[in-house]
Amino acid sequence: MHAVGEDLLTLQTRNMTLEQFGQLQMFLAKANGPSMGFSVLGLIVVTRELLLTMFGIYLTYGIVLLQFPS
Repeated sequence: MHAVGEDLLTLQTRNMTLEQFGQLQMFLAKANGPSMGFSVLGLIVVTRELLLTMFGIYLTYGIVLLQFPS
């Protein structure tokens, strides 16, 4: 991402419309900024990535359990 980010920062913005320039700025801010989430009691920040990882772990655990006979 660093190489792509540097390329985006060196784009020629002279021919861009104001809307395109605003979209580029928003993209760069999202790509370079901290991930967003909410804090649980100040102990952990729950992000989309964390939720997807937890879902994947539970799904894998469930599939493994289904493979064993009752």
